[in-house]
Amino acid sequence: YHRVLDPGVDANQGRARAVLKQRRWRTAVREHEDGTVVIAAEKGYLRETGNLLFHTSIIFVLVGVAAGSLMSWYGNRILSEDKAYCNNLQQYDEYGLGAWVDETDLPQFCVTLDEFDAEFTNGGPTAFDADVTYETIGDGGEVESGEYDLKVNHPLNIDGTNVFLIGHGYTAVVTYTDRYGQTQTLHQEFLSMDAALNSEGAFKFPDVNVDPETGAVDADAEVGFDAILVPTFDDSTAMLLGSDPELNNPVLALTAYTGDLGLGDGLPESVYSINEDQIASGELEQVNDDVEVIGVGDAMTLPDGTTLTFDGVEQYAVLQVRHDPGGPVVLAGAVLLLLGLLPGLAVRRRRYWIRWNPDGTVETAGLNRNDFDGLDEECDELTAAIAPDYEPPGPSTDRSDQ
Repeated sequence: YHRVLDPGVDANQGRARAVLKQRRWRTAVREHEDGTVVIAAEKGYLRETGNLLFHTSIIFVLVGVAAGSLMSWYGNRILSEDKAYCNNLQQYDEYGLGAWVDETDLPQFCVTLDEFDAEFTNGGPTAFDADVTYETIGDGGEVESGEYDLKVNHPLNIDGTNVFLIGHGYTAVVTYTDRYGQTQTLHQEFLSMDAALNSEGAFKFPDVNVDPETGAVDADAEVGFDAILVPTFDDSTAMLLGSDPELNNPVLALTAYTGDLGLGDGLPESVYSINEDQIASGELEQVNDDVEVIGVGDAMTLPDGTTLTFDGVEQYAVLQVRHDPGGPVVLAGAVLLLLGLLPGLAVRRRRYWIRWNPDGTVETAGLNRNDFDGLDEECDELTAAIAPDYEPPGPSTDRSDQ
């Protein structure tokens, strides 16, 4: 943008300073030895402030990520109703510690799941609600307890550690009666396989069929069951798996095995399935040729007269316990990043000059520091405000010649 004002146009220097100041332009006045006076003005510095915020936010994010990697820890736990756990690594199903975190640094607390409620609409979950009781142990050994209504995205905070509700599932309750009439009741969590909460799991009874008179233990008389839990079984179809996650007609589909479960070899194995290696080696033999389906209150009878009774179904909550000191820092960095981006997207830097030459002529000029289509119009408005007699050229005028 460049204009040479007509000789008769009154462009007062004092008015120029006042107009630019009123419109929040930063100005600088330069007077040259030959009598030339130049007022330089610039606007849009907020864009540079945004750039500074943006680059500062990157530092915040990096520091937060580093702090989280070094000082954070987490643990995941499946917790059935009326069960409790305490905050130590041995009681977590899965856990991870930062490089600077020692197991002894974990806060001392215990959580009990008193009741769990899941609401479903049209076969999909709409709300999870867990009533929990918690106890904390202070550095001096003092114990404090409380109750909390734990929901999704509504975590329980204990000493800077958040307890999140991240999922739920079903726990099958069964009772095994061995050949001597001794009973064992097992509460076994099942892992969901699909959105309808059709779930898989296993029941393992290594300490059964022990002669009560002699105490003799037969290692080959251990019993295990591979099982599928169907929350809503529809016996009018040939399909085993249901389509409704609610407990309307729960059944267990069972495959029984007897022999050596392989639990005494000291090797880790899944609690949700029978050891396939024991089956392949012949140390576990399948008892029933076909999968047997039983409902609540029903029993499966094995060839040796022992039984497995399906007592009922409980619910469990999937809890994640997490301490992440870098999280607030990363959040602050993300907020700064957004605050820095907004000026960069919305604010345009531009410059404006007005020069009084010794021969009495007055020139104005403008420079766009970014893409800004309205530069000519804005500069013409400024010039007209400084020099009221100035008439901007019409849209048909070739401004490149002015």
